[in-house]
Order: sequence, then structure tokens, then C-alpha cells
Amino acid sequence: MKDLSKKYFEKELIKENKIITDCRILPNIDHPFFFVTKCIAFAETVTESYVIGGATNGQIWFWSLKTQNHIRDAVIFEDKNEIYAIDAIDVVICKGNMYVAVGTTWHLAVYDFTRNTVIIRFNHEFGYMRSLKIIDNQGLVVLVGDEKGNICKVQVDTKTVIIMPVIYGHTSCINVIYSPQGCKILVAKRDFAAKVVDYDTGKVEKIFRGHTGSIVSIFLLQNDKGIKLVTGSQDGRVIIWNYDTQQQEATLCMFRMPVESVEIVGGKSGLYIVVAYHEDKIVVFNAHTYEAVQIITNKNAWVKSLKEIVYENRHVVMCLTDLQKIAFLNVE
Repeated sequence: MKDLSKKYFEKELIKENKIITDCRILPNIDHPFFFVTKCIAFAETVTESYVIGGATNGQIWFWSLKTQNHIRDAVIFEDKNEIYAIDAIDVVICKGNMYVAVGTTWHLAVYDFTRNTVIIRFNHEFGYMRSLKIIDNQGLVVLVGDEKGNICKVQVDTKTVIIMPVIYGHTSCINVIYSPQGCKILVAKRDFAAKVVDYDTGKVEKIFRGHTGSIVSIFLLQNDKGIKLVTGSQDGRVIIWNYDTQQQEATLCMFRMPVESVEIVGGKSGLYIVVAYHEDKIVVFNAHTYEAVQIITNKNAWVKSLKEIVYENRHVVMCLTDLQKIAFLNVE
């Protein structure tokens, strides 16, 4: 991948910090009839690193970072009378094998990379699906958030579904954490609140209220001040919460535009919160002081999603833009 940072990104440095230093652009993945990629994931096995994309034609594609080749397409959903656009994708490595969970509005499937086959596929009755997460928790489990406010646990091996009612409203994003207190589910709802749910009981243990728009990113941050919950919202704010007291500790707000995606990224010089705003801005914040240290302007398109990956011992932010460019931003 060539360094195309001068063509695609314009870096405006604050206090002359150079956190994100260059940009690599993945070559376009060609699909018949101009189907486009809506979501991306990353997976690393012992021998290979893959970028995985979910497309609007019901297929997923695999790109090898090692060989720099498009190596495989897999048909997940196929119907002569209907096209199933893949809206959500996640991947997990389990016992050395790669499994990809993909979802459309009303469908869910899990793809086995080694056997090159879909091992579970069905039309779900959860309601309109907005987010999913696949984990290895004593067997493959897919967590699905639906429009009714439920979190649905799909046991892949037994093809059983356990429904955990949480609260009414679309689930906008979902994440999973493991703590000394057990496995917890981080979930954001349409009522603009973030919740911590016990994985086993489905009990809502913590509620974080303060946003005035839909939450698009949710995760935990551990810095020198303790454990924090981080939420990014379409109200244009990223809020840092005290995980124990559920109180707001800091608000990151650089522009009056919706937040598209947030990611925690490690680098040689520290830990950072990277925020992609609607339109053309990416802002890098110090994860300890919460100060903005770098602004990057995308000249041609806005970034729809961010994901940290570690590749060749380097911390990289993988970005998907609305013009189908997949960029890799190197973090120092």
C-alpha cells in the first residue's frame, strides 16, 4: 500500500504533535454491479492478517495484508427475489479458526473461514437489527441488539436463542467486556442512555445518561485516573464517565457535527481517543489529559467507522469512508 496521505488527508497539527504520521489506502475491492462495502472488520491468525468487508450484495470479501491480494468472496445471503445488504459484521478467532458473524435487517449468519461455509443462517424474529458482536464464551455466541430493546444471545453450536429484555428502543451499538465481576455487555439504546448488562442474568447494573443524540460507540478505557466508560454520540460529544459512580468526568467536543465513530488507540507515545466526525474531520485526543493533540481533514469524504488494529507491531487505525476507501492511519 502506497503512502497517499498528501492526496487524501491533510494533517493540521496541534502543538506540533505528530501522532498519526501517514495514511495507506487499500486498493478497491471490485464487486459485480457496483455493490459497495457497508462495514469492515479485521482478524489476525498465526500466519495471516485479513481485512473483511460486508457488501450490499449479501457477500463478504477477504483481503490479505500479507500478500496484498483479494483472496476470497463468500456468499452469505442469496435470494433471486431479494438483495440482502450486510449492515453489521464482527469476527472472532476460536481454537485457531476464524468465524465471521454478519447481519442484515432481518437475517443473521455465521461463516466458518476454514471450511468456507455458512454454519448457521436464519431469519431472526428479534426485530430490526442494528448491531451484533460475536464472542468465544465457552462456545461461539452472537449477541444481537434489536428494535424492541432486547439483547439476544444466539448459541451457534446449538442454534438456540436466549432473549434478555433490557429496555424499549433500538440498540444502536453493543460491546462486551470481561471483568473480575464476570462478563458484561455494554449497550447503547435509542433513549440516548448507555447501560451495563450482566451477561448471565441480563440484569441492568449501570445506566449512564447525558447524551441528547443516538450513541454510536461505547467501550471501556483504563487510564491513570481509573476505569472509564467512553461514549460517542450523534449529538457531537464524546463523554468520559466514571465507571463506578456513573458521573460525567469530561466531554470532548471539537465541532458542532455528529460523531460517526470513536476508537481507543495505543501508540508508542501513549494512549489516544480517536474521533471521526460527520463530514471530514478526525480528531485525536490524549486519553489521559483529554486534550486534543491532532486534527486530520479528509479532503474527499468523511470516515464512517474506525477500528484499531495491530499489524506488524504497529498500532493502526483502520477507516472506512463513504466513498469506499479503506485507509490505514499509522499511530506513533
